[in-house]
Amino acid sequence: MTRHRHHLFLLIFSALIFVQCIETEKGAYQHDNSMDDLFLMNGSEDLVLQAHEISLKAPVSIHAEKSVGYDFGPGTYVSLACYWWPDPSNENGLPYIRDDGNVNPETRSEASDLPAMIEMAKRVELLSGAYMISGDETFAEQAVEQLQTWFVDQNSAMLPHLEHAQMVRGRDSGRSYGIIDTWWLVRVIHSIPVLQRSGYWSDKLETGLKNWFTHYLNWLRNSEFGLEEMRSKNNHGTWYDVQVVLFANYVGQQEYAAQHIESITKKRLNRQITRSGRQRYEARRPKPEHYSIYNLNGWFELLTLAENLEIELQQKSSPWSGTIKDALFHLINSMQEIHVDEILDPIDRTDTDRLYLDLLLKSVVYFNHPAIFEEIKRIKPQVRNPELILLRTMEMIDVTKGFSNH
Repeated sequence: MTRHRHHLFLLIFSALIFVQCIETEKGAYQHDNSMDDLFLMNGSEDLVLQAHEISLKAPVSIHAEKSVGYDFGPGTYVSLACYWWPDPSNENGLPYIRDDGNVNPETRSEASDLPAMIEMAKRVELLSGAYMISGDETFAEQAVEQLQTWFVDQNSAMLPHLEHAQMVRGRDSGRSYGIIDTWWLVRVIHSIPVLQRSGYWSDKLETGLKNWFTHYLNWLRNSEFGLEEMRSKNNHGTWYDVQVVLFANYVGQQEYAAQHIESITKKRLNRQITRSGRQRYEARRPKPEHYSIYNLNGWFELLTLAENLEIELQQKSSPWSGTIKDALFHLINSMQEIHVDEILDPIDRTDTDRLYLDLLLKSVVYFNHPAIFEEIKRIKPQVRNPELILLRTMEMIDVTKGFSNH
């Protein structure tokens, strides 16, 4: 990120956190100090309290025993395909059948390791955010212990592959679509620069994490499932790119990260977004706004990573395609009459409200436009824990500037 944009980034977010400008009848702008000046402080206090509760719990790990009926050995991650349900026409329900967009609660139960992965990622993010706010080393200590448990400790660590993710009962023992599960690890990577400042961070942990992500990156790049997911046209392909580029950047493979963006990501962008800004593969899904937000959030992750690698990702590559900017304003227009609660799934733990605010905040840096500010002002009161999103976006500054060689 350039020095100019880095400073602009800080200036914009300082304004968003501490000040809300409202237009008066005379057309001038004045500060409303009644609520928003205290908004982050109030939210920060809640965040610290939540982190304190988390810090009292033992670290989560993948389950030693599951009810899926398969034994793939210790450390093997197993999850169930979220849109697949028992077939009511068969007595045993097998094989499962697909109901797109409708999450089966079984997939968010202890039959799957996905809930544990989500909990792990959210804990690391929350604890690192609380440490960033308070400076309390206890939060960093607990986040470090969680990372050690999930990625490094041989007695509890997850093996760095997804050969048995998003399996469909009665059909298979894993699918390429399961790679989408590890989009949650993006939040783990974003938390590392904050935790590196702590006295509890160590060279041993750094080495262990980089070894794990190096092995996982190799699996993403070379496995049958990884290569198949790379060819996905929709949000699965987008988040495959995010993972590959971000993980490569973390482990020091910037040259490969840049090569992937140039050879794969740019072509994907050209195919996904139409001239009008519609995300063609997400718009046809049962919950188009949810999927469009999820996909576009991935594109803003890639836009930030590409800029750090000095790669242009905003240019239109053909007269028939659109840009990230086109997709942003198309999405804002489509969301005008929608409350975020309407696109949240009570079973699925994907925090779409947070993803939308997150991409809006990042978009201010690239496309400083009044419509974005207006949408942020409309959406922010609807979002749960918005202060965590603001902190996470600030952490992105560190991520885009690179990682410490602690």
